[in-house]
Amino acid sequence: MLNLLRPWSADFDSISTGQIDSMSKDQANEILELSTITENDIAIVYMHRNQFNLVETHCQRGLSYARLYEGTEDKKTDLLSRALRSFYRLRLVEGNYANALIFAEEAYNCYAVAYNPVHPKVQDAASTLIECLTCKGDLCKAELFAQMTLDSLKDPKNGLDQQSEAVAKGYYDLANVITEQREDLVKAEKLARESLRIRVLIESNSHFVGNATGLLASILVSQDKLGSETKELFEQSLAISILNYGPDGLNAAIDHVTFGIYYRKLAEKQQTVSTRKEYLSLSEVKMKEALRIYMKIFGPDDPRTLELLSKLSTTRRLLTEI
Repeated sequence: MLNLLRPWSADFDSISTGQIDSMSKDQANEILELSTITENDIAIVYMHRNQFNLVETHCQRGLSYARLYEGTEDKKTDLLSRALRSFYRLRLVEGNYANALIFAEEAYNCYAVAYNPVHPKVQDAASTLIECLTCKGDLCKAELFAQMTLDSLKDPKNGLDQQSEAVAKGYYDLANVITEQREDLVKAEKLARESLRIRVLIESNSHFVGNATGLLASILVSQDKLGSETKELFEQSLAISILNYGPDGLNAAIDHVTFGIYYRKLAEKQQTVSTRKEYLSLSEVKMKEALRIYMKIFGPDDPRTLELLSKLSTTRRLLTEI
């Protein structure tokens, strides 16, 4: 598809769009729409393959074509927001949270102007913005925005289905922010459980269920609740991540890390040398697998890889001290 569109879309890459005289306005908008969608889809494919060095060019082209589109306002909003969010995802993976926030805010504003506050597209963009604020460390802003969003979703006057993914996402986002703050973990657990309950009703093996399951497991670990429920949640989250993103996906790596932390904390609670060694060995296995994936995705010099290497070194040190 991209090769078919390239001869026409190449015209739009020139400095002056006034040079385009070979097509009508409707034809130009149709080419721009198809080009935006195609570039965006290719960027997503490369993102899922962890080929981030190939994503940038397609994100740039997709966003350029979306800005040039002059068709209907609804279509313009959708095309621009999708292109912005592709760029946002790339910057998020790169760890460039300040730049990611610029794209997340513009995407949210596009939808907020076009639709009412509880429209699914607005809520989806709000969730992205909350995620970015959380990653950036602006936790107070993230919590305030997440609480306002959830209150709006739960307001009977807005008539939203309380068993919908939009509401589940509202619970999840607020739970995640509170967990990052390490404050009211009891509240965070309650919110995460409600998000998971709704998502399981909708689709039991979706990546949304995996995210909620992993979040709940991490919250339980933070409260030193290290029993069989927590282990089962980690196992389920990892299985869903692999099912949806493959064994080399970033989600799987993150699950391996949190699972490794769980085993290390479990080792600290053991009274015998043999059981401590068993759980530390399991922690090491999880951390090593996560490091393998991080090395493949981010490379050896990325701060996230180095941070994980430090965690693995701590586990290995604890093993040698037994």
